[in-house]
Amino acid sequence: MAINNISQKNGLRMVLGGLSGLVIAMQASVWLRSHEHGHGPAWMGYPGFFFVFGILGAVLLAGFAKLIVFPLLKRGEDYYEEKQS
Repeated sequence: MAINNISQKNGLRMVLGGLSGLVIAMQASVWLRSHEHGHGPAWMGYPGFFFVFGILGAVLLAGFAKLIVFPLLKRGEDYYEEKQS
């Protein structure tokens, strides 16, 4: 069981690494094309900008959900038990 779990983690790392490399390669091609024609915003000039921006956005969104939304939805252990008067 431990060997299977390790191989699953390695497989997941390989898939995520491959996808990250693909996104960075795509960003590099956009960067090369935008410099070739000389237009586009300055921040588009950095390869991988949208990749980093997307990851930071996802982390901030998850942090927002954990810090703000979770306490609003959290209930005590005895929330659904009948109150005895």
